[in-house]
Amino acid sequence: MKAGPKLFRAVADLVEKGVSPSRAGRILRLSPDTVSRWRVDYPEFAEILDQAESRFIQRMISAISDAAPKDWRAAVELLARRFPAEFGRDSGGATRELAKPF
Repeated sequence: MKAGPKLFRAVADLVEKGVSPSRAGRILRLSPDTVSRWRVDYPEFAEILDQAESRFIQRMISAISDAAPKDWRAAVELLARRFPAEFGRDSGGATRELAKPF
């Protein structure tokens, strides 16, 4: 398949839904090497993918944040992922302290 805006957008649409770039390529019958090469050879493709990944991340963080008031585990997980040194599982127990009932 030939590189171009329509194919770039098709890959990015899948990435925005949470599919990895290499998996998106496979779905569209592109090899993972092709997707990687296009990221290097076509800066506009790299930018489109970066934006798609950022939108996906933003939606997932919003979903976790929205769930946090209803389920403390969402808040703990978000803290542990965002600040692993302070709240991660290997941080000396901060996550366990947060997880204890009041």
